[in-house]
Amino acid sequence: MIRGQLDRTTLRLVKRSKHGSPAKYIAMTKREELERRMDEATRQFAATKDPKFRREVQGLALALADFNHLRVLDDAVARCRNEDMRTSEVRAALEYFSARLPSKWPVEQFQKGLNTENDEGRWQLMKASLNGIRLNADALEKRHGTSH
Repeated sequence: MIRGQLDRTTLRLVKRSKHGSPAKYIAMTKREELERRMDEATRQFAATKDPKFRREVQGLALALADFNHLRVLDDAVARCRNEDMRTSEVRAALEYFSARLPSKWPVEQFQKGLNTENDEGRWQLMKASLNGIRLNADALEKRHGTSH
């Protein structure tokens, strides 16, 4: 995916209604939906101080961080054939997932891919490793109940 391009697979149809008006569906990206849910849970926590809403905010914050770091790695894979992607942004995303994910091998393989000289080999290793990172992150989201 090229930076700034909308990933069509992340679009969601969300039912919205305003006080008494008929509901309508609008398209939202996963990021927008996570932010909307986090704002809603934050307001509910502020109003009630219910620990359930605090846990929901924490889970959604982690899901949003996962989403943002996956976008960085996805962008690195898309650009790795033509550019050196050993950037601080990519390193930060890998450090984040190294600390967060139970399986370390996809992160280690992604790092190995970054240092591979062959363009096609680099892309293949980084792409496969990103799939492993994504699967681990999705499993964490499902376990904590923050997935859609």
